[in-house]
Amino acid sequence: MGSYLIDRERWERERIQLLERAGLTAFADPDPILKALEESLFQQYEKTNNAVESNLHLTIRSDGTFHIKTPALDISETDPLQTQFPDRHDVPLA
Repeated sequence: MGSYLIDRERWERERIQLLERAGLTAFADPDPILKALEESLFQQYEKTNNAVESNLHLTIRSDGTFHIKTPALDISETDPLQTQFPDRHDVPLA
């Protein structure tokens, strides 16, 4: 396994101290966190699925498959640093 990982014996022996040192004691019991994430993910699935009919970029085909049209982005949206560089296409070697 990766040398950056804490070995199992040390983890089992010093788990609480390691979590305290890392400021992660709130994650000592993962069950409530996983439950909250599961609920949040489910709500997002519901929101997304309920918005399918109003999505102008989504087409449901007669065979049940779908197609998503991704609109082209304006050049300023795709490369926000474009205004910082000249329009020259050559690169000076000096």
